[in-house]
Amino acid sequence: MISEIFQSFPMVPFIIIVITLVLYKLKHSSRAEVFLSKIPGPLYPLIGSAWDLNLPNDVLTEVAFSYRRIYGERFRIKLGPVNFIFLANPDDVEKLLTSSKHTEKGIMYSFLMPWLGTGLLTSKGERWHSRRKLLTPSFHFKILEDFVVIFNEQSKILVDILREDFKDHEERDICKYLTTCALDIIGEAAMDIKFNSQRNQDIPYVKSVYKACEVVQYQILRPHLWLNFIFKLTRAGREYTTAIKILHDFTTEVIKARKSAPAIMNKEADKNTNNDDIYWHGKRRLAFLDLLIEAQKNPENNLSDTDIREEVDTFMFEGHDTTSASLFWTTFLLGCNPIHQ
Repeated sequence: MISEIFQSFPMVPFIIIVITLVLYKLKHSSRAEVFLSKIPGPLYPLIGSAWDLNLPNDVLTEVAFSYRRIYGERFRIKLGPVNFIFLANPDDVEKLLTSSKHTEKGIMYSFLMPWLGTGLLTSKGERWHSRRKLLTPSFHFKILEDFVVIFNEQSKILVDILREDFKDHEERDICKYLTTCALDIIGEAAMDIKFNSQRNQDIPYVKSVYKACEVVQYQILRPHLWLNFIFKLTRAGREYTTAIKILHDFTTEVIKARKSAPAIMNKEADKNTNNDDIYWHGKRRLAFLDLLIEAQKNPENNLSDTDIREEVDTFMFEGHDTTSASLFWTTFLLGCNPIHQ
């Protein structure tokens, strides 16, 4: 595909070379680069670490472990002009996570914007602060308690599937099991939609979520695809566009359906009740989407249907991707340390 682009647009290789040389020249005049040069890592002239990371996904984790063994608790990789610092010391991580000096989102978040827009994950500054303030009540413990039923239902399905699939005691990749479980949980919690992806993954929305995540990772590891006009011409770029359309169309239809349904929530507050105490009435479980629709009724929140879609898409992504990653490592560590099981 890349060769086809070069044949159709012969100036593209020249432009890429010029940009690369300019960035390489700027490197030596950057104070940040002088400081970062003290941090070891797998770096090559011009291409940085791109050559090392042009590998299948299932190999990349082991490559990261090898960097830790070779370079120690702090190392860096470089993709294009961007440095990435990896920390393997908990004291270093604590200093970073407890600091409020650096709150700007890195360039990697921009690759999610065609999908997530400027939701809570990708937004910054005043928009991030106002949106965070708006969404915080959605995680009130009374609301989260209602989701425990979902956690239990989907966890039981996961256990049943694991018992069936592991009868032969053969080694298998547990990641897909945990990912589909997390996706089913967040789908019901965020939109009140039962995907049943643990039993059936042949669902357009579910397949599009996986495809979008796959393509974003593919793009991140290939700096020449950071330029959108090139990325959109590739097969991966077209697949991303198709997946995003399916995801956006689905979420938009769900929002329309929920808004046309009878009101299910009544927020009450008095002098004896905190403003963040939210109560609801009716038989239908309250979903994250319902809270956003209710918040939209207040003009001060300035929340459009597009804003709601962005936040729901964001929670669908974060709620299954980061959660399943945490479950992967928790399961791995428990397997390595049976005494703690």
